[in-house]
Amino acid sequence: FTVALLTQPSAAVTVAVTSRDPGEGSVSPSALTFAPSAWNTALTVTVTGAQDPVDDGTAAWSVRLDPASGDTNYGGLADEDVAVTTTDDDDPPAVTMALDPASVSESGGVATVTARLSHPSGAATTVTVAASAGADTEAGDFTLSSPATLTVAAGATTSSGTVTVTANGDTVDEPDGSVAVTAAIDNARAAADGTTMAVTDATLAIADDDDPPALSISSPRVSEGAARAALSFAVGLDAASGKQVTVRYADAGDGTATSNEDYTALAAGTLTFAAGETAQTVEVTVRGDTADEPDETVRVTLSDPVNATVAEGAQTAAGTIEDDDDAPSATLALSAASIGEDGGVATVTATLSHPSSAESTIAVSAAP
Repeated sequence: FTVALLTQPSAAVTVAVTSRDPGEGSVSPSALTFAPSAWNTALTVTVTGAQDPVDDGTAAWSVRLDPASGDTNYGGLADEDVAVTTTDDDDPPAVTMALDPASVSESGGVATVTARLSHPSGAATTVTVAASAGADTEAGDFTLSSPATLTVAAGATTSSGTVTVTANGDTVDEPDGSVAVTAAIDNARAAADGTTMAVTDATLAIADDDDPPALSISSPRVSEGAARAALSFAVGLDAASGKQVTVRYADAGDGTATSNEDYTALAAGTLTFAAGETAQTVEVTVRGDTADEPDETVRVTLSDPVNATVAEGAQTAAGTIEDDDDAPSATLALSAASIGEDGGVATVTATLSHPSSAESTIAVSAAP
């Protein structure tokens, strides 16, 4: 803008020029001097806006003119302010949610939430924090403190106040979980401009600290003569798991029963426990017979567990096939019902009512 005198002074007139808000702008020159011989030449004042990183909107301020002179007409004049407006060129700051630490143990681990601005705002920023369950996490696995509100003061970039996320432990072996930490933003400066402050969310990792469950296998017994007889080996977990559990099973091959004679050959396979499931069964089909014999065993072994362990001493179990056949009876027969007294011979034969797995000794005697 320009400054001019309206009448010729009797002496030089100096007008001091000062910025009333150096934070918004500066002026040049700092003084204007009008000589009596060139009093009617307008002099120029240049106002330069001051760059800052603050989103503070349009600002109204002023430049002060303070005349001083030996001339009574000008020396006694009051100061005069020239109105100036600076238009802000800063976008609203972006908000980044941060966690310290970014990963906690499920057994009561605590993370502190902080909000950071990319650059200052001319207005206070209220950050309302929310937390929601992420992958492999349920609402009860964590707690958000209340009130969940942070404040970034005008001109600042880091929030004040305390908001925390606390992990709630359990005893289930499960995958590591996560919590999404988000925020709703209230800022009068952004609202006045009709703009939105972008928010970058944070993710809290919750590390599981539970040991995997242990597998065990039962030792069943079944009578060989039972209808649809089968040895049912119960395979179980001592605790539910949040993960899928698998384990291989096979015929150990060292039982006293004979495969494909006393039982149908058992093909090796894999048991799968869905998350939360604790019981499965391995079935061995028994083949009955009529032989009197000792009880026999089928041994099944477990191996290669995934997301579980096999309890010490429980890798192999013996199922017992109980014999249900009575001991055989013996019937004697003679090759001849009558013989001559002069050296005739009759042969004695013993016949068992049904087979026996053991040798049978039959004592034969004769009486008149």
